[in-house]
Amino acid sequence: MKSLLLFLLIITLSFGTTKEDMDKLLEDSVAMLKELGKSKEDIPSDLLRRARGVVICPSMLRGAFIVGAGAGNCVVSYKDPKTGEWSAPAFYTLAQASIGFQLGVESVDLLLVIGTDRGMKSLLRNRVKLGADVSVAAGPVGRGASAGTDIALKADIYSYSRARGVFAGVSLQGAVLSFNSEGIRAYYGETLSPKEILFGKVRKPESAIRLSRTLTEIASGRD
Repeated sequence: MKSLLLFLLIITLSFGTTKEDMDKLLEDSVAMLKELGKSKEDIPSDLLRRARGVVICPSMLRGAFIVGAGAGNCVVSYKDPKTGEWSAPAFYTLAQASIGFQLGVESVDLLLVIGTDRGMKSLLRNRVKLGADVSVAAGPVGRGASAGTDIALKADIYSYSRARGVFAGVSLQGAVLSFNSEGIRAYYGETLSPKEILFGKVRKPESAIRLSRTLTEIASGRD
């Protein structure tokens, strides 16, 4: 049943796949990261400094009447552990459905901090189910959280949501990340695989350069 709900949610919500849509997604991702950079009490700095990559999903739609559901466009970037350089962005969609009584529709930001090579490599597939293909946990919150949590990054991915300006750990068990090949073609003007983008030497357009610059500032500036 959940698979059907995910399918209905995806076809109900319209995800743009033009170059302009992808530029807007990157612009929104940069704005979301800058809001994160203003906070000192949300995501532990160690997690960001030691991350292998991130998944950024700005303005993800959530809500239904009987079915709690969510879907949105996301940006993925890999950080080279040797150079600290962030890769060109790859585009994915994220969908989740859960049974429960919920009313209304809201927009939330999601940030997934990828802490292991296994977590990063899982995104080389065209489709990955969080909690099944790769481990995911609600992220610890607060600058002092690293002292009493799994800061060794035993979970492959830590997930956070932001609503009303506050980031908090959130469970994404069962959510599905799917490679957005149409968005990739629209943005780069050619067909590329996740590996070619995240681990290759794809030329970054200006909007991608701005994202990489912001990621570098956030990952290194939260002391």
